Amino acid sequence: MQSQHEQTEDDGRASTETVSPPHQEPEKAAQSKEDAKALEEQRERQQSQAAEEPYSIFTAWAKWQIVILVTIAGFISPMTANIMLPALPNIANDLKVSLESVNLTVTVYMIFQGITPLFLGSLTDIVGRRPVYLVCFIIYEGANAGIANLPNSYAGLLVLRCLQATGAASVISIGAGAIGDVTTRAERGSFMGVFSSGSMAGPSLGPVVGAVLTQAFHWRSIFWFCFVIGGVVLVLSLFFLPETLRRLVGNGSRPAPTLFHEALFDLMRGKTAAQQLRLPRPGLPPSPVADKATTRSKRLARELARPFQALLLLAMPEVFLCLILCAIPYTAFYCVSSTLSNLFQDTYGLNTLQVGLVFLSPGIGSSLSSYLMGLVLDHDYAAALKRAREDGQKDDVEVPIEHVRLRRFPYALLGTVLTLIAYGWCVRYKVHMAAAIIFLFINGFCIGCIFSIVQVLLIDWLPNKGASVTGCNNLMRCLSGAVGTAVIDYVLSALKPGWTFTLTALITALTAPVALWIDRSAPAWRRRRSERQQGQIP
Repeated sequence: MQSQHEQTEDDGRASTETVSPPHQEPEKAAQSKEDAKALEEQRERQQSQAAEEPYSIFTAWAKWQIVILVTIAGFISPMTANIMLPALPNIANDLKVSLESVNLTVTVYMIFQGITPLFLGSLTDIVGRRPVYLVCFIIYEGANAGIANLPNSYAGLLVLRCLQATGAASVISIGAGAIGDVTTRAERGSFMGVFSSGSMAGPSLGPVVGAVLTQAFHWRSIFWFCFVIGGVVLVLSLFFLPETLRRLVGNGSRPAPTLFHEALFDLMRGKTAAQQLRLPRPGLPPSPVADKATTRSKRLARELARPFQALLLLAMPEVFLCLILCAIPYTAFYCVSSTLSNLFQDTYGLNTLQVGLVFLSPGIGSSLSSYLMGLVLDHDYAAALKRAREDGQKDDVEVPIEHVRLRRFPYALLGTVLTLIAYGWCVRYKVHMAAAIIFLFINGFCIGCIFSIVQVLLIDWLPNKGASVTGCNNLMRCLSGAVGTAVIDYVLSALKPGWTFTLTALITALTAPVALWIDRSAPAWRRRRSERQQGQIP
């Protein structure tokens, strides 16, 4: 559909191409002025109506209900990635394969964890958040049931882990998109902080749960646990998670397209928009890429290409650089996590369960910081908005969002770098275990702050593409994390813990000039792109 600006330009070109008699020119000129005036009045009415409508009609409790649900779901994906780490030797013995072969199931999970959100996350732009969300958990449940009942088949485990990742990984990007749908910049920090705390807790709490279940029962009980927790979230989502995609329901006041998009609890109480407004459900609108002027084969090709369109976000320089800000510390975090078990077993003589408890230190630190940083980001935005209004500005778009969000980044990065170095040398010289655990906590706290800052800034830039940009973030993080975990053991063997984590810290410190680059240049990049899209510059 053409914008009003584009339609006006087309009308102008059409009028210049048609040769008219001289006596009709004054009439056409008058008509053109009337049309321009009508368009201007229509534009003013639309702007006035948009200003009067709230960004979201969801109440504070309804927003928290959505956030809590997607936070629990966001915990499941990274938890599932690491929950089987303590059981790898047991699995290798039962399946009669090498430990390296079983480790491949973890690597494959991370690869699918990075790739599948691009496809399923993009699908939400067509059919909505809720249907894809529910389908993801159905896939996840089937994979868990399959692994729990799997005969001793390594190939079967490998395939089902891929299917498990396909179901679990996309809920993070969809959850971030749902939060972006219903929250404004002023409140987004605290909501995203809670959401990030769930995904940050998963990698650290997963090994603890896996160690306890493996020692108490059998390694297959790990996947029965995943099946149960996934089933609980699926049922809660079926009853309490509404459709939030703004393309389908606007700010929540428009009827959802189909019954499948309605939360069952609201439907049973008669609280859906369709029931309250006594309007029929409109059905799914045409796809954004649909074009009646093209052939069916071309439309099909466009639909199949939609998952890869999310990658076009990487062409935005500020988005690409921001993903680097997250990917490098994430890789450092996974380098620490993947080597923690062997280092603490060899250095401090801990058993599997004791090592699993050590994972709680960075897990608690990262989860706590994600929540607290969300509150800090909301405070910083409110202070910047107050200063902007005191300077005479009325529109919060004028708030320097990059500067506001990245204000705390240098402190979080400095803490990350220093604790990586300290942790490495503590383990190298066998300093008391308590010191290493404390540095792990502080390191997790600082990295959690970085994750929250980056995630909120990405959603601020692209609130209507929250699932897509979070899918890109997930892709960059998982692929870089997979590379880091693949090489860290070789580096550790060559350099020992002290110099290994010093090198990791120095690489992480390289994100400092990237953050400065974003702060200085991102506003101009976004402004030029907006002007180019509006046709104001060639």
